[in-house]
Amino acid sequence: MDLFNSYFPFTVCFFLLASAFYTDIRLRVIPNIITLPVIVGGILFHFYISGWSGRAGNVTAVFSMKGGQGVTSIAINLADQINLLTGDKVLIVDLNLYMGDVSVFLELPSAYTPFDMVKDLDRMDKNLLFSSLTQHPRGFYILTAPDEVNDAEQLSSDDITRLLQVLRRYFDHIIIDLPHNFNERNMAAIDTADNLLLIVQQSMPVIKNVQKALKLFEELGYDEKKVKVVLNRCLTKSELTAEDISYVLNWPVFASINNDFIRLTDIINKGKTIDMAEPDLKINRDMEILAGLLTGIKLAKKSEKGWSEIISRFLPLLGGAKA
Repeated sequence: MDLFNSYFPFTVCFFLLASAFYTDIRLRVIPNIITLPVIVGGILFHFYISGWSGRAGNVTAVFSMKGGQGVTSIAINLADQINLLTGDKVLIVDLNLYMGDVSVFLELPSAYTPFDMVKDLDRMDKNLLFSSLTQHPRGFYILTAPDEVNDAEQLSSDDITRLLQVLRRYFDHIIIDLPHNFNERNMAAIDTADNLLLIVQQSMPVIKNVQKALKLFEELGYDEKKVKVVLNRCLTKSELTAEDISYVLNWPVFASINNDFIRLTDIINKGKTIDMAEPDLKINRDMEILAGLLTGIKLAKKSEKGWSEIISRFLPLLGGAKA
């Protein structure tokens, strides 16, 4: 059945094109009123069956120099917010092939992995891909990290490039959770990405490491349009402001995400996204703003709840108590 799904579009295209050229030969007219519609129809039919949408999906990679800086939580909640904002097809790719946690954070099984997909690339079509991927109840899809370390060792940088090129055909937005190194697989993903979110925190050791990364990315020809510095766990009372960090790095801070580590940890332990568990948190609004910046969608301003609104909500309750 898989072979049928893979070769059926090609077979149909072959017969449509053959019949068109046969018509040309018989009538000795190239092109004619029959040939052009048949050729165009055959090509469009193939693209429709194979999942081609006419444009490549946008790839955003999330990266930090060291672990524990929130890469996985940002990747997951960014995918959730982009899915909510756009309604498009959104995919998270867990490329932390040795210690990937996306499926753990969301309490989902590790089903279809990058290793599995690479084995299927030559016969990949829309039906095979979407029937294999894990779909979260919120609507976005997940390509989970492998359970076996040996699987990761068998993937090359070329495999990662091919995998992402194929996924672009089927998804509007791809979010990659990257490990914290510069190996060939990681660099292949970074090079393919349209956006690289480089995570920084209000700590001088972290800032110095980010400086090193930016120097490498500049040498590779990446500019501010591609590499976007994101300040995570931002503390308003810190001596290092976003402006200070931007000055030290000589690179703009693209977005800031509020620090709410304790609540975020509780949400992760529940296996939920922030918007599912506590949508009113400031950190959730920050993730929504980041999604808006990356997709170009202008967000409606949310009004702050003043004392008058809070009191007005409690007045009916007080009145009912007196009665």
